[in-house]
Amino acid sequence: MLARTVSGPAWQPRMAAPFWLAVAPRAAESSFHKSSIDGGRLTGDSAARKRLTLSAQKRLRRKSDFDAAYAKGRRLGNGFFGVTAVQNESGCPRLGLAVAVRVAGGGVQRNRIRRIIRESFRLHQHDLPAVDIIVSMRDRARGASGAELRESLSTLWKSVAGKFDP
Repeated sequence: MLARTVSGPAWQPRMAAPFWLAVAPRAAESSFHKSSIDGGRLTGDSAARKRLTLSAQKRLRRKSDFDAAYAKGRRLGNGFFGVTAVQNESGCPRLGLAVAVRVAGGGVQRNRIRRIIRESFRLHQHDLPAVDIIVSMRDRARGASGAELRESLSTLWKSVAGKFDP
């Protein structure tokens, strides 16, 4: 039986359930969080133990955290990004973003850069020591491709890991 609206027939709420039940198993199989990336290849053995999420505990959110990192941190960088890093007591790496409007341009470009940084950090977080990392964008990153930015960030994560090795 079809429900009626002013403009014509409408979907019945119970019609969506059979479709979702058919799609749910395939969606669960393609879930990416159960795997990790190892040299560009997906591996399932070690990844099941290490979650690749970016929870609120792994982000710098307070001004006092940013100020402490800028005051005491070591500065690293390359052509695309500048990084300020300082040891923390939380036991895991934490990420802070400082992508200025005047450097990135409009909101679309700015959010693109921020998404790339967050994704790269999320994939490399288990290789990093317990440090607070603030990533800032440089002018050259605006015109760079996504692959160049990811490669640049990968190099920066390795240098942070080398400088703060326990």
